[in-house]
Formats: sequence, structure tokens, C-alpha cells
Amino acid sequence: MRAVMRWLGWLILCGCLLLVGTAIFFRIAGPGAAARAALALLQDAEPVEAGRNAFASIWLIEYDVPAKQRDALAAQDIDALIGADTDQPQWPGQSLGVGFKRLADLRGDPPLCDRAHGDCLAMVRQGREAYAAMLARDRALVERIRALAAFDRYRTPPSAQTDVPLPPLPRLFAGPTASALDFVEGRVDPALESTCREVETWRRLGANSDSLVVSMLAAGLVRIEVRLFADMLAELPPDHPLPAACGVAFDPARIAPDLCPAMRGEARLMMAAAGGAGASENRLKRALLYDVDATRALLAPAYARGCSEAMRQALSNGGELPPAPPPVSRWQPSCLGNLVGCLLARIGAPDFDLYFRRAQDGQALLHATETLLRLRSAAAGSGRSVAELLAADGLAWDWAPAYRPQFDAQAGELVVPMRGYQDIDAWRIPLPASRRGSGASTEIAAGTEGAD
Repeated sequence: MRAVMRWLGWLILCGCLLLVGTAIFFRIAGPGAAARAALALLQDAEPVEAGRNAFASIWLIEYDVPAKQRDALAAQDIDALIGADTDQPQWPGQSLGVGFKRLADLRGDPPLCDRAHGDCLAMVRQGREAYAAMLARDRALVERIRALAAFDRYRTPPSAQTDVPLPPLPRLFAGPTASALDFVEGRVDPALESTCREVETWRRLGANSDSLVVSMLAAGLVRIEVRLFADMLAELPPDHPLPAACGVAFDPARIAPDLCPAMRGEARLMMAAAGGAGASENRLKRALLYDVDATRALLAPAYARGCSEAMRQALSNGGELPPAPPPVSRWQPSCLGNLVGCLLARIGAPDFDLYFRRAQDGQALLHATETLLRLRSAAAGSGRSVAELLAADGLAWDWAPAYRPQFDAQAGELVVPMRGYQDIDAWRIPLPASRRGSGASTEIAAGTEGAD
């Protein structure tokens, strides 16, 4: 019996030594080749001089801060937030620039044209007087939003941490709301031009943002502006000339969809959080159970997937997304010396597929709009309506088959499939000139004549 216990003791000791040796081996060996490649992809730095950064202008969108002072004031705001000693720092609104005039509170105002109020033109037309009063009061905000067309990218300050609040992003929906009011009040060409310019602006900023929230907000704005543009065209004759900006804004190839900058930004936040978690552990626990570098390597593939060439192609061509990396298994040998890190990696690797599909949805809307513009031009030259052309010749669609629109002849709309939202399976776009002769188009014609 004593001999059996001795052998059992040796077996337990050898097993423990084997586990410790395996853990030490993986600590010394570091992350595998796939994880190292993912980390390298995420750490590829873009040139510092890659265009103008819109962060400060969006951060201070509520304030009448002169353009030359915005970058400095936004930097002071971030430094003040990060340097605060308490969890709830004193924060006057959204900026330390309390000396500058701030926009009125949104409470009591009519709703802006956001996702919850997608039929922008009809909503503004119904509450025309209230919208006219609100936008006359906030005209400076509209001008600041339209001035974002001069910017190339959105980059948060390198020092920003996870607890830094987002800019007042809901204010940005005043852009399409103001364009809708211009159209309703008869300023047709300015409404068309501002809508098209904002489509291009948000396509560019969304594809060059290191914030996933801002990228998704940009995608939402593009979707609302596309619908607004289609609603405008539905009330105009097919031969109404369009501003030059509308000739390029909907070209799908002009600005490639890209969520890589956003994935890199999200990865930086997650990697910083992983490092903070490691700093809070005692030395023994870090030595035995938590490896910060290994944890970051485990997290990297989920984010680096958005920077792969296969993903970029899928976003552009509407094809199947490349497969997500398998979830981290708590039983894989590398977790022996990083049990806490493996647990964090399992929790901290979200499913990004809906966001990638939203980028594809945006491309589908652009392709559908470009198709309608071609049909509109053909209708103007042939004397037939777009609906007649579709009924006779069908819909020419050479993009992703999964996104092929259906023609609803009874409603006079194209129905474009959507795959990036759990509560939306299709987006309906009215055909050009399909609402001619309605009370709305008569009102627009009268307003245009009066404006001239």
C-alpha cells in the first residue's frame, strides 16, 4: 500500500511538473503564427498625414467654437477627462468650452430624421412649421454639419480611454432633416445637392473611422440620405437636372467600404483593457494565471478579420463573409499558463458579422440608387416611366445576387434586401417620378416657382 501511495505521489508530481513545463513552454514560445499575423495586421500604422481629422469638429458640434480653435480645445477636453481623479469628473455638458455658445437642448423639438423616423420627407412636411423654427434656431449646426465635407477621416486622440464619452452624435441627423425642409419649402436644387454631398461625406468618414460607433452612425446617415434622395426624385420629373454632386455620390466604386480602421480602433480599446486587467492582478496571479501579451494575441484574430483582403472584397462585392476565427477554447494547451486571459478572450471577442453586413447593405443601396438613376435617364429620353421600363425589360442587376432588388409594381418601389439588421429585412425605395401629380409634388412645384 505504501508503495502504491509513493507511485501515486510521483505520478501527481510528474503531472504537475508537466503542466508547469507546458505552461512555461507556451509563455516562452509566445503566440502562434496566426495570432502574430493578426497582431501585425492590427498594428499596421497609417500615415499621420492621411487627410484632415473630423474628430474635433464632431466633438464640438454643439458649440460655436471657431474652426482654428477646435483641435486645441478638443485635446484639452480629452486631457481633462483622462486626468480626472474621480469616476464622475466635473463635466460641463460635452466640453470645457463653456465660454462658447451652445445649442439648445433637444427636448421639446420635433424628432430628427434618424432610423426611428426614416420617412424623413413626409415627417418634415407634416410638421413643417415646427421644423422651420427649429432649424432656423440651429442654422449654425447645419452649417457645421455640412462643413464636414472638407474632412477625410475620423480619428480619436491616441490618449483617449474607454471611459471617454462619445461626441453628441444624434445632433448629426440635423443634416438630412435640414435638406428635407429645403425640399419641402421649394429649395429643390439646394436640397438635392446637400443630400448628395452628405452621402459622399458619410461614406468617406465611415470608411475612415477608428470608431465602430461612428462607422455605424455614418452607415445609418447614408441609408437615411439615400432614402431621402429617392423620395425627392419620386416627386420630380425624370428630366429635372441633378447637381453635379449627385453624379458621383452614389458610385459604389468611388469610396470602397472599409471597417478595418474601426476594427483597429476597437482592438486598441480591448488591448488597453486587457493590459489594465493585468495591472490589477497581484504578481503571483499574473505569473501563474494571466499573461497580458498572450491574452492580446488571443483577442487579435477576431478584430484582424476586418482588415483581411478577403473581408474587404466581401464588403465591396456583397459576397459571403470570410469565416470568423474559432472561439478560444479553455482546454487548449496555451491556456495552461493563462487561464484568466483565456476566459477574458472568450468574453471579449464579440460577433462583428452584423456590422460587416451593414457595410454590405450600404453598398446594396448605392447599387440600387445608381440603377434607378440609369433608369431615370432612360425614362427621360424615351418618354416612358421607370415602372414601364422595369415591366418591359426587367431589372439589370450585375452585383451580388443575394441583394438583387424586387420590383413592387403595385407600390412603385424597389425592395432591396437588408442583412445587417435583426429587425429590418428589406429597404423600400420609390421609383423616380412615381409620385408626380401628388399633393406633395404640386406643393413643391409651387414652392419652386415662388423661389424663382
